[in-house]
Amino acid sequence: MTGFLRNLFGTYQIYDTPDYEDLVPKMLFVEKWAIYFSGCASLFEAVLTPKAPKGFIAKSRVVMKYVGPVTMAGATFVGTLYASSQLRGKKDDVYNSMNATITSGAMFHYLVKGSPWTFITYFMYVGFITNVWKQAKLNDWTIMELEKQMEKRQFGFHSGPYLFDWSVSKEYPPKWVNADDLTEEEREKAKIAA
Repeated sequence: MTGFLRNLFGTYQIYDTPDYEDLVPKMLFVEKWAIYFSGCASLFEAVLTPKAPKGFIAKSRVVMKYVGPVTMAGATFVGTLYASSQLRGKKDDVYNSMNATITSGAMFHYLVKGSPWTFITYFMYVGFITNVWKQAKLNDWTIMELEKQMEKRQFGFHSGPYLFDWSVSKEYPPKWVNADDLTEEEREKAKIAA
């Protein structure tokens, strides 16, 4: 599966591959979530405010006021992440994420024309999330070690005996057989029994 399809329909994450690989799938991953979250925020303003804008153009302007800067900051983040790792000799560490957070925060601050606190809060939140996410990927940190729980079948307050059983009920071997699998004698027996 190509990176594009794997990103839209698969489980691709931004740090699945090193920072110096897969620029387009990383960009699609970040842009997809940037559009989801900023689009939802813009819809709250476009629909739920007391003086909601009237007409398609006015509502589109409100949507683009949110979606535009966030998607541009996301593109700047991924581009800087890729460029930083390439310029530093294909190093895959948290400094690439820090460089990307600084430049995308500056881009976001410029586009929304906010106060200096816009850049500071963006840097604090996005920088914290991306750097913790990168550290977790590099050091194999997990919140819940589901694989180990599955091996040991440990049950706690957040799990139970059905934690890894996604079916409504277990499937048992059927007590009937397919009619095509029967021999002529068995078919005749079935007709007599009916």
